[in-house]
Amino acid sequence: MTDVDPELFYDAAAAYKENSDHAAAALRKLAGVHAANAAGTHGVGPQWATAFDAAADEAGQVAFRLVNVFDNLGTLLRQDGINHDETEEASTLNQRDAFGAPITPPGQSAGTYIDAAVDVGSVAGGGDPEPPHWDLVRGQITDGWPDGHPDRVQAVGSAWETFGHDLVHIDDEPGPEEQRLIVDVEAAEIAFVVDRLNEARGVSTDIAGACGDLSRAAKDYGDKLKSVKDDMAFVVRHLDLIVKILDGYPPQLHLITEAIKRTFIATAVTQINGLNAALRTTATASMTDLTSAATAMNTALPAVKTLLTLVPRRVDPTPAQRVNDNRLKGRRAEQLAGIDQDAKVPIQVTDPKTGALRTRIPDEIDPVNRVVREVKNVQKLDATRQIRDMAQWARDNGYTLVIVVDKGRTNVGSVEETLRGEYPGLSIEIDRSINLS
Repeated sequence: MTDVDPELFYDAAAAYKENSDHAAAALRKLAGVHAANAAGTHGVGPQWATAFDAAADEAGQVAFRLVNVFDNLGTLLRQDGINHDETEEASTLNQRDAFGAPITPPGQSAGTYIDAAVDVGSVAGGGDPEPPHWDLVRGQITDGWPDGHPDRVQAVGSAWETFGHDLVHIDDEPGPEEQRLIVDVEAAEIAFVVDRLNEARGVSTDIAGACGDLSRAAKDYGDKLKSVKDDMAFVVRHLDLIVKILDGYPPQLHLITEAIKRTFIATAVTQINGLNAALRTTATASMTDLTSAATAMNTALPAVKTLLTLVPRRVDPTPAQRVNDNRLKGRRAEQLAGIDQDAKVPIQVTDPKTGALRTRIPDEIDPVNRVVREVKNVQKLDATRQIRDMAQWARDNGYTLVIVVDKGRTNVGSVEETLRGEYPGLSIEIDRSINLS
């Protein structure tokens, strides 16, 4: 008889399906930022845009595949749960969808799978008009007017920073469901699963690091682009005032005023060329971050592709014979606990966070004595999502939750205290009186 509670796998599967949803949503948010014509078409703008777009595209290529890794891991974990399931639900869950994956249980996310890379946008282009009075220096500026849009560059930087933070929040460390699976389950497939989960976390960390590099590069360039453009506009605005003052002198002083005017224009040109040179210096320095991001993603891309090979979208179903054997073992334990197989009634529980409805089938609902019973013939009892749902239903409907475990064998841990803490007013008992194995 299996000693693994399949709900531990199901909980971890649901968490990773949700990870794929959250990562996909974060990626779509990143792709929605207006990046076009941000870098500028003059001077260092095109060079910086090429470097940034290359690094961003590499990160996007890895990121969309990571979404699929999360989704596939959820599928794998769900199948592993089915492999250990001893309930009537195992046969239903063992059915396939169009992609060969186990069907999604009611009230849970099916996950997100992305068929092609998400376009994260290009910062190439420009088009911001020259400031008033630029005609006074036009043709004398080495790199021309930097016609990029600093606000868009800065928005792109903030978007990459946010995406990196989102990834860290999603999968920076094992969540509670994954922790319970790692700590409390002894099964042949655990070592493989844990390796894949850690590899996915490594890829996620690499992308988050690249996001930091991209964000820094964009913010450095965007801040400098803004200050340079503001300073250039200031220079030509004051140059225009000086020229107008000089033009107001009598014609007989024309030779003198023209010479003075040329001096002021030359000074302005020198200042503006210096500002463009400073922008080029900042852009070149920021390309170090872009190179780091591209290098990291060049390493992460084969890693995430390998993960997708190891954890494919299509998962071989459990043979029907194994499902039937598991079910028979589960029924035997339930019969020992006095459960009537024909009297089971499904219940619906509303997820307090998402509002989604989940259907559960307790082993027994006794409306006369107001008791709901669940048999758990495992070595270690955990507060799985299934148990939590039944605790919520029992509390909300005025029932006592009785969890039947194997006498002298099941380690119940702190489940009772955990459920009392999460569901104030819950009446709960752990029944250790029956030999289930």
